[in-house]
Amino acid sequence: MILLTMIIFGNKKVRISAILLLIVLGIADATVNLWLKPWIGRVRPCNIFPEVHLLAGCSHSGSFPSSHAANIFGAGTILTFFYRRVWMIWLLIAVSVSFSRIYVGVHYPLDVLAGTFYGILCGVLVLFIFVRAGIVRLRRAARDWFRKSNSRTNLKKTGGDQPLPYKKLSLRATQRSEAIRLLHLWRIAFVVQMDSSQ
Repeated sequence: MILLTMIIFGNKKVRISAILLLIVLGIADATVNLWLKPWIGRVRPCNIFPEVHLLAGCSHSGSFPSSHAANIFGAGTILTFFYRRVWMIWLLIAVSVSFSRIYVGVHYPLDVLAGTFYGILCGVLVLFIFVRAGIVRLRRAARDWFRKSNSRTNLKKTGGDQPLPYKKLSLRATQRSEAIRLLHLWRIAFVVQMDSSQ
């Protein structure tokens, strides 16, 4: 309902982000619940250990990977791309939701970890496809960051005397730069999550 409201009443940026959220959530949730969980067939801890202090209903579906972790980190990847200034909010929400699946006794830590990686992968792939198709544009800040990094590299190659001739960045180069920045951000998120779960 929230995503539908964003699509109907939001501006162009809000509408595109909502559409990408729907796509990522659909891909992550469907592939995890309809393919990965039945194929792997790992039993949930609440169905094996009777001493588990269960705080939520225990499903008899597969345990690996966690669809909640996949969905929330996939959505967090999209939201971080469009709203970088509040990336910490998306990170805290994603970590809290993922950790809650362990706390309530329905998932192992490895289930959540695998779901986290899978959700980030789905988000990055969807972003890559839409950027490649020209539907989503990289922000000017990302392009400027890449150009400055490229300029420093050129100065090192020429011994600091003169930079190499400036060349206009290709779309593929900016896509690769953005993907690297997203992966670095979610690598930090993974470290924070592991620290909080210990």
